[in-house]
Amino acid sequence: MYGRLFTLVTIDDDSKVFAWGIEIDTEDDVEAVIYRKDPATGRTLFGVHDSAQAASDRWSSIVPVEVNWEESYRPSAASAVATSAMAASSSGSVPGPLVLA
Repeated sequence: MYGRLFTLVTIDDDSKVFAWGIEIDTEDDVEAVIYRKDPATGRTLFGVHDSAQAASDRWSSIVPVEVNWEESYRPSAASAVATSAMAASSSGSVPGPLVLA
């Protein structure tokens, strides 16, 4: 299982973040979880969608948004850290905090 970070940004200005999200890919499924804090009401919203694109399609009916994949996220680094942590936990030792470079 691995995840890819993304933002839903307004189509007019990609510096305006509508929501943050992570698309989670498993062997047989893909889902996306988004987080948004409404600036007008202060309400926090979490949503689960079939994919990042499905989240974009859903929210674009309210505000035109598009998926912007976060380039700073490196799945290979995360996979290496996660694999190392799983190996340590299966050997009986307790791993320290996970730090992604």
